[in-house]
Amino acid sequence: ISNNISIDETITLDEILSQVLFPVQTSGAITQLANHCESTVPKSNTKELTVQNSPTITPTNNDNDALFALAEELFEKEDYNAAYEKYMILAERGHHEAQYTLGLMFDMGCGVEEDKEKAYGWYKIAADAGYADGLLAAGNCLLNGTGTAANPRAGLKLVKSAADKNHGGALYNLAFLYYHGNVVEHSISKAKELIGKAAKAGFERAVYIQCYWD
Repeated sequence: ISNNISIDETITLDEILSQVLFPVQTSGAITQLANHCESTVPKSNTKELTVQNSPTITPTNNDNDALFALAEELFEKEDYNAAYEKYMILAERGHHEAQYTLGLMFDMGCGVEEDKEKAYGWYKIAADAGYADGLLAAGNCLLNGTGTAANPRAGLKLVKSAADKNHGGALYNLAFLYYHGNVVEHSISKAKELIGKAAKAGFERAVYIQCYWD
């Protein structure tokens, strides 16, 4: 446990878990995405959700890495339209992080019109490829009925798949579900175990909560 974490001993563990534990889907392509997504963000002309067949000349991984770095740079500079175009090119090439990032953009209305259904669609594409962030995000959508019909069992399966990949956010979410007895049987011991795993995976909120449990 980090010595830099300040603990308020007047707050109980139950209060911390009820206030702090909530579904998250961080650690994707742009970790500070929400900070950019305000009502003044210019909107793009968005394309339909499609993943095209591979082009005749397949780009190399280096080409994709360079284009993804450019997309992130454009996003950080708040050139959202240009960033969106680059992410879309990558997504259509099968770049899973770009697919997930498009999901985030549609989810939050960042640079595009907010569209929960399109967000789920992109999350699902990334999830179907086994991308951990996509698994967690699509799982959350199914758990909450966001952008798609609620299907808690299917959502739980995806979140567990992400957790199996040692995804800190997914482990944290599972702890949330076990602690509150949502979809799964209520189990404090299982929640504590998962918080420990999330903390070891470097998930900051889990590290903070673990201080109270220890």
